[in-house]
Amino acid sequence: GTGPFAFDELAEGQFVRLVANPDYFRGAPEIDAITIRYISSASARDLAFQTGELDMIAGTREDRWVTNMTETGEAVVDVFEPGELRTLHINAAMPPFDDIRVRQAVAHAVNREELVAFMGASVARANEAPVPDGYLGHNADVSFLAYDPERARELLAEAGYPDGITVPVAITERASLFAPMQVLQAQLAAAGINVELEVMEHSAWHAAIRDDVSSMVLYGAARFPVADTYLTQFYHSDSIVNTPTAVTNFSHCDVADDQIVQARSEADMDMQMALWADAQQAIVDEVCSIPLFELLQVFARSPDVDLGYELEGSLSLGPVITEQSTLAE
Repeated sequence: GTGPFAFDELAEGQFVRLVANPDYFRGAPEIDAITIRYISSASARDLAFQTGELDMIAGTREDRWVTNMTETGEAVVDVFEPGELRTLHINAAMPPFDDIRVRQAVAHAVNREELVAFMGASVARANEAPVPDGYLGHNADVSFLAYDPERARELLAEAGYPDGITVPVAITERASLFAPMQVLQAQLAAAGINVELEVMEHSAWHAAIRDDVSSMVLYGAARFPVADTYLTQFYHSDSIVNTPTAVTNFSHCDVADDQIVQARSEADMDMQMALWADAQQAIVDEVCSIPLFELLQVFARSPDVDLGYELEGSLSLGPVITEQSTLAE
């Protein structure tokens, strides 16, 4: 290939080994080979790193994990862009959420500050817009429904549910989604919205939510950082799940189709930004979803690993080893 490292060996489900490309046009890499191991258990990864078996690991995106890893001085923790936006998508095609007042009640019941505090301010940040912060077209000025559990109860009563509602929700067992879903469950319960969680293995959950079985879907994603990518996949009607053109429109949202399509071919940058801003406000006004917070990427590496550059962001969602990266003997 054309990169600094080339494929050498694959053991399916175990590891892939890459070796230095001596003919790389920017110069031969300083590191001879990289073995990327697949270890699904976070505790097993942590142990392998702490014993020196691994030089770098994907971390747990929580304040306490960052603190535990850095306090001994035996690890460098990198927290970097892009943030993966956690969004609670509300299925407007499924009762009782076909009533906008019920969707508004959910929005008023959500406390973003509490969610960020739970995950940790070093790795999480609140975001009220449907497009993540830092993306071209992100609308930082979107108007949203503020935390107000009393108003949530009033809206439920107006919609014909004075005693509250009970809804089933599918959720993955993965901690990065399951843990905040438990916080949301408690927040919603305080406003009379009782969430019955059906916890699933991660791949089974992905299949289930694409089969349109859940009344709400807590999803996290980072995409190519342009508003069109995010808006198209999550909010254009062509992307509604369980349809021939399905992607990840779990909410059955269709209120911003015109703006999304027009923005794609708009040559005037200011007009394009305005169309994207309008699309996001329309999505928020319709309560297709409730954008919650973003989780940044977290990796730990041995102090012996020098990336060779200052890591601020990575579209691959992980540190890139280049020809300038070094590993001390």
